[in-house]
Amino acid sequence: SILGDRTRVILPPRENRIFFRSQASQLEMGGVNPYTYHVIRLLRHLFDYVIIETVGIGQNETEVTNLADFSFLVMQPLGGDQIQFMKSGIMEVPDAFIINKCDEKELASASYHTLLASLEFLHDTLNQKEVPDIFLSSVTKNLGIEELMAYILTITHKKSRKEEMLHQLKRWIRNEYGNLGLKYFTPFYSNRENASFETLEADFNKHFLSLFHSY
Repeated sequence: SILGDRTRVILPPRENRIFFRSQASQLEMGGVNPYTYHVIRLLRHLFDYVIIETVGIGQNETEVTNLADFSFLVMQPLGGDQIQFMKSGIMEVPDAFIINKCDEKELASASYHTLLASLEFLHDTLNQKEVPDIFLSSVTKNLGIEELMAYILTITHKKSRKEEMLHQLKRWIRNEYGNLGLKYFTPFYSNRENASFETLEADFNKHFLSLFHSY
């Protein structure tokens, strides 16, 4: 796959503070590769921040929220009207919004107020605690970049790493063994809470196969 940001970015020859890793979606409906979790775990030991860019977001492409501590929906001016914004998943999933490519002020302002109106409507309708933040940015105009980076630096962990691992393990079991595998997972996991993902993965393979052969 070709990642546009990686192709266009200009870095010094020996710059080692930034690393790009492309992954094909492998037709996954969640928007991220099944092995993205494993890559993220490795990168967390090497870098202070790991940024995931998904294939998109919608009614099904929400798996990234189980991988990331914080989710942005990046849009562009005139990316949709209020009806488009109100589609299920578009408004509820992101923690904040970025309207990028705001090179033209009037278009950016129109998109901002359209998005804000949609968020305020859903806020009142769904009884949400607060309206998510909206950022305006433009790389060519150097607009809003510093404000966005300052905001990102304030983000903290949204969930524990154990909860994250447990979700990914259940996702793997569902993909490999379906609902039957999930049925046997709870008793299997009850005395293995401190085991690593790889250990649990290998042990459950053996456990499920032994159950299968016992019938």
